[in-house]
Amino acid sequence: NIRVYVRVRPELPGEKDKEVKMLDAQQAANSRKRKAASIEETPFKFPGIFDRDGEEAGQDLCKNLMEVTEPPKDRGGLKERRKKWKFGFDNVFTPTHGQEEIWEATDPLVQSAIDGYNVCLFAYGQTGSGKTYTMLGDQSNKGIITRAVTKLFDAKTETESLSKGKTNVSIKVELLEIYNEKVRDLLSPESTANQNLKVTSNNVEGTMLVSATSSDEVMEILDIAQSRRCVKATNSNSESSRSHMVF
Repeated sequence: NIRVYVRVRPELPGEKDKEVKMLDAQQAANSRKRKAASIEETPFKFPGIFDRDGEEAGQDLCKNLMEVTEPPKDRGGLKERRKKWKFGFDNVFTPTHGQEEIWEATDPLVQSAIDGYNVCLFAYGQTGSGKTYTMLGDQSNKGIITRAVTKLFDAKTETESLSKGKTNVSIKVELLEIYNEKVRDLLSPESTANQNLKVTSNNVEGTMLVSATSSDEVMEILDIAQSRRCVKATNSNSESSRSHMVF
């Protein structure tokens, strides 16, 4: 049972200025009016159920649509012609959606894990697209992992309370990094960038499992792991995560 959500983040400071400079270099002086219109136009549109044309109306109404328009480019005086693509997802989050709305859609998946089902949340996207912010967030806008950990410990407290001392729930943390096809343990003091743990069909051998008694402890452990990750500056992110982290 796979669900695919897409999130379009707001423009970052400086991105609009970069777009203006790019268009200045591409377009001729006599197309300034068209340039101004192009700058104001967002490449993303989010058609609602009643905005769909005849062909789309027959599609799965449970899917949310996102329409993407090709960026403007200089056609040497020819009529502007830009391609458009439409994609359907289980959920679409626009730049106006915040962390709370993301969590409301994710919360049932975390509840499924509490109920005993295997659940995996995988954030995918190019550097600077907002993966780390969506998953971790910050102090004022907590991400999925932070909220999920809180929910897990609330469930632990409730389970132990209802059992009247007959049940004890333990929570352990494992944090791995996949970089250049090598797997390393971010919690092991002996871990180095060249470490490559053996991966079997069900788990990774030789990793550390750290017990945690509160959500605050988990976040402290996560901070340690984050400080050990491979990062490198890119054109769009001064501290881009150059690896995959498995929490």
